[in-house]
Amino acid sequence: MVDFWLVRCGVVKMVPSQGGICVAVTAVVGLQWGDEGKGKLVDALAARADYVVRYASGSNAGHTVIVNGRRFVFHIVPSGILHQRTTCLICRGVAFDPESFFSELKSLQEAKIACERRLWVSRRAHLVLPIHKLEDEALDRLLGIGTTKRGVGPCYADRAYRLGIRVIDLYSPATIRQRIKTLLEVKSPLLRKAQIEPPSFDRLFSWCEDVSQRLQSFVADTAAILQKALNSGAEILLEGAQGVMLDIDHGTYPYVTSCHPATDGISSGCGVSLLPQRVIGVLKCYTTRVGAGPFPTEEEGDIGEILRGRGGEFGATTSRPRRCGWLDLPALKYACRIAAPTQLFVTKLDVLAGLQKIKVCNAYRIGQDMLTEFPADISVLEKVEPLFKEFCGWGDVKGVGAFSRLPFQALEFLAFIEEELGVEVGGVSVGSERMELLERRS
Repeated sequence: MVDFWLVRCGVVKMVPSQGGICVAVTAVVGLQWGDEGKGKLVDALAARADYVVRYASGSNAGHTVIVNGRRFVFHIVPSGILHQRTTCLICRGVAFDPESFFSELKSLQEAKIACERRLWVSRRAHLVLPIHKLEDEALDRLLGIGTTKRGVGPCYADRAYRLGIRVIDLYSPATIRQRIKTLLEVKSPLLRKAQIEPPSFDRLFSWCEDVSQRLQSFVADTAAILQKALNSGAEILLEGAQGVMLDIDHGTYPYVTSCHPATDGISSGCGVSLLPQRVIGVLKCYTTRVGAGPFPTEEEGDIGEILRGRGGEFGATTSRPRRCGWLDLPALKYACRIAAPTQLFVTKLDVLAGLQKIKVCNAYRIGQDMLTEFPADISVLEKVEPLFKEFCGWGDVKGVGAFSRLPFQALEFLAFIEEELGVEVGGVSVGSERMELLERRS
């Protein structure tokens, strides 16, 4: 029997898998274009976890958790930080934005949540510098990809070009001087072409000095910490950011992120060989995406506005309105092939409540041809006609106390998703609060 999570008064209990062995490593991965509601699930699961680990992406991701009406938005800090017993790791695969990190620390301090000695940043993580954000803006003006302009793509690019500055490099002034000089020589022509004034050497060097002092008490060998945790049998929760459909290799290229947010990015991002025993694939019961790129099931009329309004579909990172549409099963089948989830968690079931008809795309057609595989060519994806199966809507699900007590129309909808994707739905969310999660008992 697959493992499920049980939420009881804010405490998540882990159910033993076959043979009575508890799951030690769980990964939470988004199966769409990000914004699926992973942060809320991570927050719930973190109540039982010893470690919560970010392994990819950067401040272009945003995870929102609402606790007793208070809204926390995390871009860099793992969502598990809200649980005092949990140690949080920001590993080498994260494009580390110090400005976002310190801003989140301030918010946590204001909420009287202590982070010292339980929040660690990898020495090997690459830094997002102020010049990266300017470069992101310049590239967006020239290419029109629709990025968050958080500098994440340029940071990862510099890592590949061997121009990047890692956290550990902050403590080598000679290295910093050389890298800043090179970065300015390489990037200044592009910035000027986009009519953006490059920062001065002194400004960047001073910025690095300030970050090195403020960050020092959080810097650690996160891979060694994680390996020790694995050896001790600790419960480890891997917090995926963004989603499979934004993966730089697997997503709708070039309208993608700059890293590997799916399960295939875990080991390289953590710096430790990891094979999760459980992978929870998170999806909304409809589809959203931010920025440009093909979106076969997008609804630009009243339905799109209803979904956006009810679902609060505005980016946690940029506040941009998200594009909204119906659930896309061909895209989800493709994402499941990549991420290999062992169970599904379906979010925002409450957003669809009250609609008379609910649609699910179960195939594409282009001309006279049916597509059985998600196309790699986005020019093809832009031309496909989504084919829909209709479901009867359901009533209010707020206050429903058990999965089995959901309206039968909602259960029929979830059963169809299970059948099509070949993965069991382990739970749903029926509201924005921490406690509005329903697990499915085996």
